[in-house]
Amino acid sequence: MTLASLNEWLEQLGYAEEPQALHLRGRRVRDVHPYAVEIEALLRPEGAIKAHAVFDIEGVPTVVFVGDDGTPLTTSDMDRIRQKVWNQNLATVVIELNGKSAQAFPARRLTGSEELFLDKARPDGPFSALDVVSANLSRRLPSWFDMDERVDRKLLANISATVSHLSESGFGAELRQTEVRRHAESLMGQVLFISYLEHREIVGTAYRDWRSVKRLHDLVSDGNYEGIRRLVDWLHQDFNGDFLDDDSYNPWSYVVSEGYDIIDQFLSRTDMKTGQGDFWNYDF
Repeated sequence: MTLASLNEWLEQLGYAEEPQALHLRGRRVRDVHPYAVEIEALLRPEGAIKAHAVFDIEGVPTVVFVGDDGTPLTTSDMDRIRQKVWNQNLATVVIELNGKSAQAFPARRLTGSEELFLDKARPDGPFSALDVVSANLSRRLPSWFDMDERVDRKLLANISATVSHLSESGFGAELRQTEVRRHAESLMGQVLFISYLEHREIVGTAYRDWRSVKRLHDLVSDGNYEGIRRLVDWLHQDFNGDFLDDDSYNPWSYVVSEGYDIIDQFLSRTDMKTGQGDFWNYDF
């Protein structure tokens, strides 16, 4: 996508008339901006999203403009971009510019998109700056802006459901009923902490080779208690995370096969309330 094409779209849709809210690749975001770091991440040419422009409303990134950088974006490319935007938990609309046409997508995982044409684009038309700022867009497409579908709420709801499932059937009978909930919460704390280290590549291939350990999800899928304990012990020694403290309190020692299945489902992006496997992966 050329700069001229980008500017033409931004002018036709009225975004260029709001320069204080429009952020372009190659232009530094002011340090005082409340979401300077997040917008810079969206616009970074070598980043995961590679946006060409970002429009904010009252400082909050809301619309992300993307397009090919020499190679057309595929459907899987757009899904990956939307997943990354959704995980950032700010912008709600992603617009892919393709010369004289464009596709507007919700940041969250919904099917369908809205097609736009440059010769019909207007400053007061669909997906214009005015359409977004005036909340006409959110009234027209409320499912795109459903607060319950934000990544933070979806993650918290999924964690809560997983804890409940673990409390019901994830542990052996030798664990006292009064301690079940506490063990389930401790277990999920460890899962989240380790997932964070792995997703950030703090615990990556080099670390696993060094300590002769495997990925948490692989160990859980195999029900490999000894492998999990080895991983937890090394992480406790190397990172001293609060979630890994107190070796005498080991929730994994009580986990039964159904408990491993429950954690495996959570790590496999399953909606733990419905059982549907249609979640985008969380960027912990």
